[in-house]
Amino acid sequence: MKNATAQSLDVSSTEDLDEAVSKYDLIISLIPYTHHVSVIKSAIKFKKNVVTTSYVSDAIKALEPEYPPLFPIDSQ
Repeated sequence: MKNATAQSLDVSSTEDLDEAVSKYDLIISLIPYTHHVSVIKSAIKFKKNVVTTSYVSDAIKALEPEYPPLFPIDSQ
């Protein structure tokens, strides 16, 4: 895909995750749902949009107060 880059990294490393997230405009997380909160926290830090392949868990809903108004959670 033009203008898209796949990246493999250890999401348990906050430093590596933050470095990767900070480089892109949109984060598409295709990792297991148990790691999505870490990805979303990093995205919030760098004001990036995130798309995941899973439902909105209670852990993700708990992050909603940290979201700027432009990043709503769509749980439908």
